[in-house]
Order: sequence, then structure tokens, then C-alpha cells
Amino acid sequence: MHFEGIGVEKNVGLAVGLLQQAAEHGDIEARIRLGFCFQDGDGVEKNPEEAARMFRMAADSGDSYGLFNLANCYLRGDGVEENIDEALRLYDLAAVKENAYARMKLGVLYKNGLWTGKKVEDTARFLSLAAERDNADANMLLGEMYEKGAGVERDQTKAVNLYRAAAESGHAGAIVNLGRCYRDGIGVEENEEEAVKLFREVSDLGDIDGQFFLGQCYRDGTGVGQDYEEAVRLFRLVADRGGSGGLFTLGEC
Repeated sequence: MHFEGIGVEKNVGLAVGLLQQAAEHGDIEARIRLGFCFQDGDGVEKNPEEAARMFRMAADSGDSYGLFNLANCYLRGDGVEENIDEALRLYDLAAVKENAYARMKLGVLYKNGLWTGKKVEDTARFLSLAAERDNADANMLLGEMYEKGAGVERDQTKAVNLYRAAAESGHAGAIVNLGRCYRDGIGVEENEEEAVKLFREVSDLGDIDGQFFLGQCYRDGTGVGQDYEEAVRLFRLVADRGGSGGLFTLGEC
């Protein structure tokens, strides 16, 4: 309460002192909150090593958030020596304890090629659990796994349903993927006009992938009247933000 000044005078120093007392008495939530204080320099001098120590104490008690935050430290080399394998081990332990953040992190790491091999099946299982709670990121990543048949039996119809669920929550990446499926007839009947509608939806919000795919549609006359000037405009928007696809395609125009 002293952190925010809710019902009492705001006093971050006092708040940190109270957290330290609670942490010394074994309070797990206090240790995690104190870890963030040391990590961010909030009310105390920034100290990544002490932050990692606090997260470790919580993790050693089996707390899933302690495990997750300590894993983040190992992944970034923040207060501890960088150790990807240890980070993955801790994320795995947290995920087994139903920590939604850890499950999502493993999904992202899988997508980036850091969590591979036999663990792919586990990734699909964890993402499925998160997706059941209408987690848009989980639906998006799980959809990509079903589309590619990575760690699960390939099911493009299910992939489309997962993309749609995430898209309904406004997930830009899922909207783009759903548009791509409509454009190419992946798991759904081909509908180029619907694809354009979806690409335009996120393009108008400044999404770089939406702009790129919409640019392709204008260039090729896919679902919309061919318009090279509009295509070039969209590719230039992508290129101006460093998008390699925009740079390459703009060079070909």
C-alpha cells in the first residue's frame, strides 16, 4: 500500500523495508516483489544479483512465479551467468505448475528455435492449456503448430479456428495468418476478398505484416483491383520500418 499510497502516505522506502522484513520471514510474494524492486531500482539501488537471489528463494520454495522470474534472469544473463538450458529447465518446471506465463514463454522460444526436439510435444500441450483459457497468444502459436504439423498432427482446419479465436481478441499476427489462410485456401475455402479485408484491418493500424501482405494483393490484383501505386506505397511503409520483405519487394517494383 505504501508503494501506491493507497489509504496511507506514499513511501517507497518504507514499503521496501516492510517487504524485506516479510521476505526474511519467508513470505514468497514479498521475495518476488522485492526481486522486482532490486531488478528495476524501485525504492532501492538497482542490484540484478540480489534480484536473482530473491527470485531463487521463491523458486526454491516451489513457487511458479519464482521459477518463471529466475528463468528470465538466466535467459537474459541478468544477475546470473546466462544459461539457456537452465532457463528452459526452470520455465518447464513453472509450466508444469500451470504458470501461464511460462507456458507462453516456452511457446515463443519454440517458435524462435530455442526449445526443440522432444520438447515440441510438451510445448503443444502447454499452449493447449493456455488456449483453453482464451489466451490469444497461445491460440496464435498453437495455430501455427497445427498449420505446420510441428509437434502435433497437422490439422489446417484447426489452425484456422485457432487463428480466428485469437483474431477475435484483436491479435494482429493471428489476423494476418487468418488472412493468409483465406488467400491461399489453407484450412478454409479460398476467399481473396476476405483476405484483403483482414490484411487491411491490421494494415490500417500500422501492422507491418498486414501492410506487406496487402501490398502484395494490390501488386498482384488478388482480391482487389490491381494498383501498383498503392502496392509501392505499402511496400515503402514496410521498408521505412526496416522490413526486409518490403525492401526486397520494393527493389523488384
